[in-house]
Amino acid sequence: MNAPGKIKPNMAIWEAVSVTDPSHTKKVNQRGGFTAISAHYQVMRATEQFGPVGIGWGYENGAPIFHETLVIVPVTVWHGDRSNTFGPVYGGAEWRSRQLISAHSHVSPPVQVRKSSSSACAGVTRGCSVER
Repeated sequence: MNAPGKIKPNMAIWEAVSVTDPSHTKKVNQRGGFTAISAHYQVMRATEQFGPVGIGWGYENGAPIFHETLVIVPVTVWHGDRSNTFGPVYGGAEWRSRQLISAHSHVSPPVQVRKSSSSACAGVTRGCSVER
């Protein structure tokens, strides 16, 4: 056991990012209510810890999955080496128009895919203890 006030090496990243700056959050009044952390802020904090995206760490979006009124995107994060991965974690967003899906099934809804990807990235960073 470490002395009081001394951080274990394997907890250093956790301690460095364990508190979220409230100016990068917003209250969401859906699904019972929760506080959302800005995806951009989470990427910034990961970059502070691991280096630039694409060099020290990165993520890969899988192919979007369309299911009824939802679009779901799997996201896998890597760190240090692209073979060192976490995920996939699935993020989703509502795609509101069933008629539009039927009429344009070959076209991906860019905004909803981006939202799904952001949702999954947030889930990955929470799972890797990059933010809480």
